[in-house]
Amino acid sequence: MKKIYSKFTKERAKNFQIETAIYETEEGKKVSKRPLNDEAKEHIERMHQNYIYFRAHGSEYYAPCQKAGKEILFSHIEGDTFYNRLLTAIRQERIDQFFILLQDYQDFVRNFCVQDTEEFQMTEEFRQVFGDQQGLEGKEAGRMLDIDLTLDNIILEEKTGKPQIIDYEWVFAFPIPVDFIFYRTVLAMYVKHGQELTQLVDPENLYELFHLNAEDRKIYQSMNEHFNAYVNGGEEAYERIIKPYEKKTYEWERLQGGSIQFTQILVSKDMNFKEEDSMILRLDESDEEIKAVMDLTKYEHLGVIRFDPLNGPCEIEMGKIYLYVGETKKEIFPKDLKNNAVLNRGSIYLFDDEDPMFLIPMDPEMKWDKIEVNFRFLLRDQLKKDQIQEMARLVNDTENKLARKLVELESRCEQIGELKKEILKLQERLKFIESTKMYRWFIKKKVKKFFDLD
Repeated sequence: MKKIYSKFTKERAKNFQIETAIYETEEGKKVSKRPLNDEAKEHIERMHQNYIYFRAHGSEYYAPCQKAGKEILFSHIEGDTFYNRLLTAIRQERIDQFFILLQDYQDFVRNFCVQDTEEFQMTEEFRQVFGDQQGLEGKEAGRMLDIDLTLDNIILEEKTGKPQIIDYEWVFAFPIPVDFIFYRTVLAMYVKHGQELTQLVDPENLYELFHLNAEDRKIYQSMNEHFNAYVNGGEEAYERIIKPYEKKTYEWERLQGGSIQFTQILVSKDMNFKEEDSMILRLDESDEEIKAVMDLTKYEHLGVIRFDPLNGPCEIEMGKIYLYVGETKKEIFPKDLKNNAVLNRGSIYLFDDEDPMFLIPMDPEMKWDKIEVNFRFLLRDQLKKDQIQEMARLVNDTENKLARKLVELESRCEQIGELKKEILKLQERLKFIESTKMYRWFIKKKVKKFFDLD
């Protein structure tokens, strides 16, 4: 059995710290969740009990798991997530498909993932996790509600298309408003792809689709903040943990305008980038020279680092990129990295994509303390996508013209070279002829004939 992926949640309170790993086995891939300490054993056991509960109540949409000592094991499900399909619709600007997918997702959650509902009433258990919230009384609520039913936690099986829920870690026995699930889903969408979304759809249309009014959103935002504090060990611990990531923790209300600009560094073992494994640096309008630094000490066996200079089209000049171990540093050269720039001239990169990026391959056996990326903006804000594409078109047209001229010149040079070769051959033949007796006899005969005529 070979481990091919591992993720640790050490930023959480000790009783929620677990490892999620993927293994290659003779029977195929297996997913394991295990506690990282004795305090977290109960959390793993509760996940297993959640699965037993859902199966006992007739749900066939929760991915099966089984106990194996301290850990629980899942079969690896091949397929696509709701999230990936939605992202494809966004990038293809298929607004019809976008809303169909969201409606399918909402119908699935309401029809198959929410057990018998009741009117919400505040409980002490609710206060401990989500805070003392006012204004929720009478809302549709459910017990044993999986509040993490986000788009990327539901896989559509490759062969059957059947939805499978791969994460039921956060399930609570007390009543929780059903709409809180959809608030967290929309929040996750806008944290990851806010700018792309706002260009495709009016945020109010999404609010309307999920029946989320302004007052409810404020309450759910507060609930989410209390929940994060609960998972990460209290408000002080939560504030400490999110500080390096604070540029990515904006709630949807603040992201929907698409005006927040930021630089981001993400890390992964297998190109499966997640927001929680990233550093986001918010940018002010006046920022030009940027130094982005990310702490890597908690990551093992990194396979790739992704650097996004901006959440939108831009032109940058790359500076130095360093990986550190203590005070020792190794320089990484931008020219050796993969990128999605539309144009590149030396250290200058022009991006017309809404998600510009560089990919830095890593040696999984190396352990680094931090990465530092230096660059400066040449154009941003005022440089729109259509302008970049026009600039790229003009440069490409110029390059094509120069290439054609170069081909013509090379062709002429080849012709000249062939003529030179012919001249050399003729010169060699002439030298040979001049050296022969026949040639000398022929010349004498010509001379004699000349004088005989005289």
